[in-house]
Amino acid sequence: MTKRNKMTQQPDGSWVSSTFDVDWDEVKTLRNSLLKDTDLWYLSDRWAQLTTEQQTAINTFRQTLRQLPQTYDNANDAYDNMPDPESWMVN
Repeated sequence: MTKRNKMTQQPDGSWVSSTFDVDWDEVKTLRNSLLKDTDLWYLSDRWAQLTTEQQTAINTFRQTLRQLPQTYDNANDAYDNMPDPESWMVN
Protein backbone atom coordinates (compact mmCIF):
# COMPACT_ATOMS: atom_id res chain seq x y z
CA MET A 1 0.00 0.00 0.00
CA THR A 2 1.25 3.47 -0.80
CA LYS A 3 0.49 6.85 0.68
CA ARG A 4 1.78 8.40 -2.53
CA ASN A 5 -1.40 7.99 -4.57
CA LYS A 6 -2.92 10.99 -6.29
CA MET A 7 -6.37 11.05 -7.88
CA THR A 8 -6.82 13.27 -10.92
CA GLN A 9 -10.15 13.99 -12.58
CA GLN A 10 -10.09 13.70 -16.34
CA PRO A 11 -12.02 15.97 -18.76
CA ASP A 12 -14.60 13.20 -19.26
CA GLY A 13 -15.30 13.16 -15.50
CA SER A 14 -13.49 9.90 -14.80
CA TRP A 15 -10.78 9.63 -12.18
CA VAL A 16 -7.26 8.29 -12.69
CA SER A 17 -4.99 7.16 -9.89
CA SER A 18 -1.25 7.73 -10.15
CA THR A 19 1.67 7.31 -7.81
CA PHE A 20 4.17 10.10 -7.24
CA ASP A 21 7.76 9.83 -6.03
CA VAL A 22 9.21 11.71 -3.08
CA ASP A 23 12.78 12.48 -2.07
CA TRP A 24 14.39 12.46 1.36
CA ASP A 25 13.90 16.22 1.74
CA GLU A 26 10.13 15.77 1.43
CA VAL A 27 10.16 12.94 3.95
CA LYS A 28 12.24 15.05 6.33
CA THR A 29 9.90 18.02 5.98
CA LEU A 30 6.82 15.95 6.79
CA ARG A 31 8.60 14.12 9.61
CA ASN A 32 9.79 17.37 11.19
CA SER A 33 6.30 18.83 10.96
CA LEU A 34 4.83 15.83 12.77
CA LEU A 35 7.53 16.03 15.45
CA LYS A 36 6.85 19.74 15.91
CA ASP A 37 3.10 19.10 16.14
CA THR A 38 3.70 16.73 19.05
CA ASP A 39 6.38 18.74 20.89
CA LEU A 40 3.88 20.48 23.17
CA TRP A 41 2.88 17.17 24.75
CA TYR A 42 6.27 17.13 26.46
CA LEU A 43 5.56 20.21 28.55
CA SER A 44 5.20 18.96 32.10
CA ASP A 45 1.59 20.07 32.60
CA ARG A 46 0.42 18.47 29.34
CA TRP A 47 2.51 15.31 29.87
CA ALA A 48 0.88 14.83 33.28
CA GLN A 49 -2.57 14.83 31.62
CA LEU A 50 -1.71 11.84 29.44
CA THR A 51 -2.42 8.28 30.44
CA THR A 52 0.46 5.81 30.53
CA GLU A 53 -0.84 4.33 27.27
CA GLN A 54 -0.86 7.75 25.60
CA GLN A 55 2.66 8.50 26.83
CA THR A 56 3.85 5.20 25.38
CA ALA A 57 2.00 5.85 22.12
CA ILE A 58 3.49 9.29 21.58
CA ASN A 59 6.99 8.13 22.50
CA THR A 60 6.70 5.22 20.05
CA PHE A 61 5.26 7.47 17.32
CA ARG A 62 8.11 9.97 17.63
CA GLN A 63 10.79 7.27 17.81
CA THR A 64 9.42 5.66 14.65
CA LEU A 65 9.56 9.04 12.89
CA ARG A 66 13.16 9.62 13.96
CA GLN A 67 14.22 6.17 12.75
CA LEU A 68 12.70 6.41 9.24
CA PRO A 69 16.05 7.12 7.48
CA GLN A 70 17.73 4.19 9.21
CA THR A 71 14.81 1.84 8.66
CA TYR A 72 14.13 2.40 4.95
CA ASP A 73 16.58 2.43 2.05
CA ASN A 74 14.64 4.87 -0.09
CA ALA A 75 12.41 7.88 0.46
CA ASN A 76 9.35 6.34 -1.19
CA ASP A 77 9.32 3.42 1.26
CA ALA A 78 9.88 5.74 4.20
CA TYR A 79 7.00 7.99 3.10
CA ASP A 80 4.67 5.03 2.55
CA ASN A 81 5.45 3.67 6.02
CA MET A 82 5.38 6.96 7.91
CA PRO A 83 3.20 6.41 10.97
CA ASP A 84 -0.08 8.27 11.27
CA PRO A 85 -0.56 10.17 14.51
CA GLU A 86 -3.54 9.39 16.65
CA SER A 87 -6.09 12.21 16.44
CA TRP A 88 -5.39 13.48 19.96
CA MET A 89 -1.66 13.87 19.24
CA VAL A 90 -1.94 16.73 16.78
CA ASN A 91 -4.87 18.75 18.12
